Amino acid sequence: MKDKFIKKLKRSWLAIWIAFAAAALSTIGVLAAYTSVSSVKRVVSTQKGAGMLFSSNYLTTDENDLPRTITFSSMENSPCVTVNVCNYPQTLIKHNDKDITYTLTVELVDSNGNAVTGEETAKYSVEYNGEKKTFGSNSKIEFSLLKLMADDFNKHEFVLTFDKSQLTKSDIYMRVTATPTNQAELKPLSAKLGVIYINNNTSATWTGTFIDNATSPKDLDGFNYRLSGSGEGTVTLTWNTNYVDISPWFKNTYDLPL
Repeated sequence: MKDKFIKKLKRSWLAIWIAFAAAALSTIGVLAAYTSVSSVKRVVSTQKGAGMLFSSNYLTTDENDLPRTITFSSMENSPCVTVNVCNYPQTLIKHNDKDITYTLTVELVDSNGNAVTGEETAKYSVEYNGEKKTFGSNSKIEFSLLKLMADDFNKHEFVLTFDKSQLTKSDIYMRVTATPTNQAELKPLSAKLGVIYINNNTSATWTGTFIDNATSPKDLDGFNYRLSGSGEGTVTLTWNTNYVDISPWFKNTYDLPL
């Protein structure tokens, strides 16, 4: 009835795809260690059918605009967060068969979403494809006419660099929004991202959460489950094989003991 995987982890995140093993499912029970950690925020996205063919490791279609804090286990000189935008679901099931053009906007805001301006904004920057833009006196950076080609699984990576002071006082965030411009069926992706320092002497702070927001589990043909946090620890995930199973792609990619 149960399978398990146990894996030593450091600061990172995993997206686990859990596929249906039965046609009907009303409830699902999942147990994960370290599930009550305030430093890692919930992330939700809708993934139906083959999944969203425009996705991101951090950005989602959720519109609640709650701040999300990425943890660092050491005091980085310039803490960076790499955000990707892809033409495939994070499960890598298939890629979009059409080119995707989109605009990526990054706004410097406080925890309430208000624009941050002034001299300190010059300490923050965004880099894409070798081009680095600083906020300067402006609170917004934009990359336009971006294109994800339909020829393969393609992604763009954007490096967000925060001021070191934010590791101990996370009150400035970057609101990142990727807005498609040529496919009306694709939803914009967004998130409000910040950074924070976790002392290495503290215990591991790992948590897991489902990242799908369907009204009913029966609306989906699979679940996505994300593990995230800081420090080294052991995470155990259990599931009922009468209803669900880990996707073969995930098993082959991460070679986890099952």
